[in-house]
Amino acid sequence: MKTTLKLICLLFCCNIVLGQNNLAIKKQVDSIRYLKGDAAFDCNSVIWRIIARKKEAVPYLITLISDNTPIPVYYRCKRGNMKVGDMAFYVLDEIVSVPKYLVTGEQFDVYYGGCQSGVYDYIDENRLRFQRQVREWYLRYEKEFVRDKFIGGPTGCRLKNKIDGYYRMRFEDEKSQTGKLTKKAK
Repeated sequence: MKTTLKLICLLFCCNIVLGQNNLAIKKQVDSIRYLKGDAAFDCNSVIWRIIARKKEAVPYLITLISDNTPIPVYYRCKRGNMKVGDMAFYVLDEIVSVPKYLVTGEQFDVYYGGCQSGVYDYIDENRLRFQRQVREWYLRYEKEFVRDKFIGGPTGCRLKNKIDGYYRMRFEDEKSQTGKLTKKAK
């Protein structure tokens, strides 16, 4: 009886701790809406603390993609000020390399000034659809992610925030004729 009671107490305490951790992550992600100016990308910004949370933050970030609220943060790849959902996607893509073609069926393979051309235009024009596409992709392939370390180690803000890598899909980002993800031969 004492063992059972101890086990129940332990499980209850673990749930409380996990619940508090989830609440802390959600609060961090929700604070994206308060970012301002160049400080948004500073090494002390909340975005780096969210990225350091790794996959724990992903569901909360996906939920925010649909948020169309403007924030006073300029991002060169957007060619204008960000919206809460844009910043959520930016942070998500830093944690998990999102294969945009696989997710959307749209090609964003033209780079201009280090930016994939059209990504943020697509998000602006299809915000709810894009959120659904990302959520479905993540839920479908979540177990197929592997963690890669940065070649040469982390630098800059990643180093300061102890972010040593990112997640990517175990498979190549290729589609077969049937539109299904295919494994590359080993």
